[in-house]
Amino acid sequence: MGETTDNQPATALNAEAPFRPHTAHWGVFSARMRDGAGSIATEAAERPRPAIICVRKLSTKFKGSVMPVAVTRAKSYLKTRHQAVRKAMRKDIRHIMALIKPSIQGEQLVKRTRSSIDKHISEYYVFEIDNNIVGLIALHSQPDPKQAELASLAVNPAHEHRGIGTKLALFVENLAREQGVERIFCLSTQAFTFFQHKLGYVEGTPEDLPPARRAQYEQSGRNSKVLIKSLTPAPASSGMPPREPALTPTAG
Repeated sequence: MGETTDNQPATALNAEAPFRPHTAHWGVFSARMRDGAGSIATEAAERPRPAIICVRKLSTKFKGSVMPVAVTRAKSYLKTRHQAVRKAMRKDIRHIMALIKPSIQGEQLVKRTRSSIDKHISEYYVFEIDNNIVGLIALHSQPDPKQAELASLAVNPAHEHRGIGTKLALFVENLAREQGVERIFCLSTQAFTFFQHKLGYVEGTPEDLPPARRAQYEQSGRNSKVLIKSLTPAPASSGMPPREPALTPTAG
């Protein structure tokens, strides 16, 4: 391939020839893309641009060319990631145990066994991103149907500070409302500021707990704070059965 000069028009680019974009060849490529004086190549070479610009021009001008890998990867990266809250299943127990292990070791959660989780699996909910479990929460019913306990809130450390804990807490609050719960409570040793400032819980006393739960609290010996929140009634339905609140997928 000949070089461009001030007296020689730029050589046309062969669309069938393989193209390997590189920033160093931007000037030559610019000249081939346009019919003009050699000064175009000189001017462009003085201001090199990223190779991806060359690739985009190539894919636009030659519609039969293959989509560059870099562009394809960029489009894939920008796809919306699917997020959802769903009921936990027995097949999730292994992932749940791995998720809560750091919180148990850090004494943020009371130790839970596989059998205890399996026994109450219907009260657990998981937060998924692209079908990977990254969050957990439980809504435990009480003998008094007007009360319920929010428990086992945990988020994978790699996904913290993204609002997942808040979404999970609000999810079970809405679920509790639909079940007729008027007051929800939780016990916390380290995350009480999160519940107070982010979710509007207020500090209570052990006397605010249902009798059976209070007995468990006193036997545990943990100095957990009792946090309570009054729930406004769910809006009256139009005769349709209540549904679990859905989490709208968002970009991650």
